[in-house]
Amino acid sequence: MLMYEYIHCQQKRDFFIFELLLHWPKRFHIICGIARGLLYLHQDFKLRIIR
Repeated sequence: MLMYEYIHCQQKRDFFIFELLLHWPKRFHIICGIARGLLYLHQDFKLRIIR
């Protein structure tokens, strides 16, 4: 959803978000990447935004 704002053309935006079919290995790869990013933000990121 973060990239949603950066796609300017309505048709392209709707295609990428609602009509793109992903196979389960690709979905799993994306989910693992998101989980790694969240883990990094919660454990390893040194800059504290909320105190």
